[in-house]
Amino acid sequence: MGLSIDKEALLEYVSKKKDSLFIGLLVIVILAGGWFLYQKSALSVNDILDEILRKEPPKGPGGAENTAVTSNEVVDNLLKKRAAEDYNLKRNPFGSPEDQMKKRQEVEAAYQRGVDLFQAGQFDAAIQQFDKVIALDVTETRISYSILPSEYKRRAQRENLKRNFDRVLASAKADVDEGNRQAQAGAIVEAQTVLTRADDTLRRCIDSDPEGAAIGKENIEQIKNLQLLAFDRLMQIKGQVLIGEFNRELGEARTALSGSNFIEMLKKVVALIKVQSDVKAIDPNAKLVSRDQVNQLNSLVEQIQAKVKDNFQALVAQADQQFTEGAVQKDMQKTSQAVYALQMARNFDPNDKDLAKKLTDYAARRADLVMEIATKFLADQQALLDKGEFEKFDLQNKRQLLGEVLALRNIALNAAQKNQASELENKLKALRLPPPVTDDFEVLSIQPPAGTSGGKYKIEVMDKTSRGTASKKLLYLSQGQTDPRSKIVLKQVDTSNGFVILSKSGYTDAKVEISPKK
Repeated sequence: MGLSIDKEALLEYVSKKKDSLFIGLLVIVILAGGWFLYQKSALSVNDILDEILRKEPPKGPGGAENTAVTSNEVVDNLLKKRAAEDYNLKRNPFGSPEDQMKKRQEVEAAYQRGVDLFQAGQFDAAIQQFDKVIALDVTETRISYSILPSEYKRRAQRENLKRNFDRVLASAKADVDEGNRQAQAGAIVEAQTVLTRADDTLRRCIDSDPEGAAIGKENIEQIKNLQLLAFDRLMQIKGQVLIGEFNRELGEARTALSGSNFIEMLKKVVALIKVQSDVKAIDPNAKLVSRDQVNQLNSLVEQIQAKVKDNFQALVAQADQQFTEGAVQKDMQKTSQAVYALQMARNFDPNDKDLAKKLTDYAARRADLVMEIATKFLADQQALLDKGEFEKFDLQNKRQLLGEVLALRNIALNAAQKNQASELENKLKALRLPPPVTDDFEVLSIQPPAGTSGGKYKIEVMDKTSRGTASKKLLYLSQGQTDPRSKIVLKQVDTSNGFVILSKSGYTDAKVEISPKK
């Protein structure tokens, strides 16, 4: 019996299912093509050797076939299968496995110290450790945490607030009052400083206990109301500063525009752009600075930029003169402004080869100047550290010079300059104050004087300086007294704020919270 096919039914079925059939066929073609490409690109070394020999077996002496294949032939065939960049080694951005293991161990150690301090009631010290953990592990995923360090930190802040609520509230109130007093006296910078401190402190309190579970709803409401007061007063002062800054910068920019100091004009453009940003952040609704005033500022920026562009040759000449003066005076700011002026001039005429060469030369010369200043700074600061004059350590200048040295990476330096810059970067990073005494003598508790201690503080520390297992030690010290064994000094006692200062030669001083009375 023959097989009969209903052609009409088949055509009707194909017509209805044509979309599905097309997609199915397309998938089959893609899979087949992918498999073919995979087979061509995933050849083993032996497959490649066989392929080379099949195509044209190399001849040895006397015309005999030679089955030896050179490494160049193998590489050439590999590169034909895949793009050269596919063979580049992709370095792990998080470092080698050894680096990762070391970092995990460091995170684990800091985390455990934080947990131990938290459980011991040393909440300030615990917060410092959890901050260290978070700095080392920003995503909080490097190790498996029973409780995230950020949550532990929040709990420590909450417990601190619970323990010190009266003191925190009184201190914040004092800062708000002081801010108001400074503002009325015209000391705007000082007023901003203390009001910002009050606002930050109160925000941390709210974040740690937003519903008042630890300190009570009534108390958290007090803190929230005081924070709003501090913030409103701070914004008022910032508004006053903004108006003063706006009027001053606008007047100075107009004066600069009427003159012929084109470097000064560029400086004013930078200042005006900052004012534009401040206006958007502080006065988005135009309550302090009108829209018309903002338009005047924007127009002034455009006028200055147009005038500088029209006189860019004069700008270059002024930059030449300022760079020469700055190099003689070893003034990094002057030379930086001169190089910036040349960069702006280059933007106006990017095809000027002489200007491009000048800019490259000045950048290299300034790099030498930065490295000279950094070298002297390192020597001077190390001498201070060697003499134990830690209070004279210039952290601000260190940060500035480190930023300057890091910026040299963006300049086309020669090999010698690159090596010198890299060496200076490492030395500046390594230049730091000694660790606080609490790094090697971890304070477990500080008990205030009791009747049996003769007016001395009982300080329990974990001594980590000896080899092997760390050991606990008890120190009984009054203010100004030195422990004969550890040489730790109880330098200062502040009972009103609940802390002491511990000191030791070769270490920086450490501020430690006094433990609550048992």
